[in-house]
Amino acid sequence: MQNLKLALQHFGKKKLTDGVAVLSFSTLFAIVPTFVLAFSVFSLSPYFAELQIHLENFLFQQLVPQNYENIITYIRQFIGSAQKIKGVSMLFLFLVVILLFREIDKRINFIWDGTKNRQLGKGVALYVISLILMPLFLGLSLFASSYIAKSDIFVFIPMGGILISSLPIILSGIGVGVLYYASPLKTPSVKNAIKAGILAAFFLEVIKSIMLIYINYFPLYELIYGTMSALLLFMLWVYFSWFIILLGGCYCYILEQKDGEDV
Repeated sequence: MQNLKLALQHFGKKKLTDGVAVLSFSTLFAIVPTFVLAFSVFSLSPYFAELQIHLENFLFQQLVPQNYENIITYIRQFIGSAQKIKGVSMLFLFLVVILLFREIDKRINFIWDGTKNRQLGKGVALYVISLILMPLFLGLSLFASSYIAKSDIFVFIPMGGILISSLPIILSGIGVGVLYYASPLKTPSVKNAIKAGILAAFFLEVIKSIMLIYINYFPLYELIYGTMSALLLFMLWVYFSWFIILLGGCYCYILEQKDGEDV
């Protein structure tokens, strides 16, 4: 709890609420192009088709508050339309995604040192590699975890059911942990990055549950805004998500500082 309190203080010291707002706004523009480019990796081989299904379901489960299937439907329609874009127009999608990645990189690095930014050329190379490798790695991990969950391997393990239900949080935590590890120019330890990633993934699940309770029992937004409420709540969810991710970055920073003091 002490480390989390220090992370909150560092969050306030760095005035990261501005970064949360910028990332939220950028995400609304870049979420569909990002999905299009990430999913296009699976078109390289027909053997990747099942991996794409697992990744798609996982991402929508993590990125969209539950009970808002219409948001998922809209995003899938947008992705379908964007995938029909060919030639030079694809460069626009690529540019939008690169700008989002660049902004994420900048905000995470600001947690460590606000005076340094990654060189543009190296940054673009890192973003392209991430777009190629991360969807494949995550899709393969989800496929493997789905296969394991359906098998009887956990029947003989105490609390195996809890472990299976925790797999999405663990995978989310590892994914966010990779962000905390790869983005800072001053690379943190793998241990601290994964710790911070798991913490962020846990709080993302907490926020998602709170929003689900609000949607089900306090439908004020729906009464006021009608069909627009889905979009507004999705925007709110994106904002809270980036708040937690940047807070997790601060937590990773605090862990690194404490390790440095112990040396």
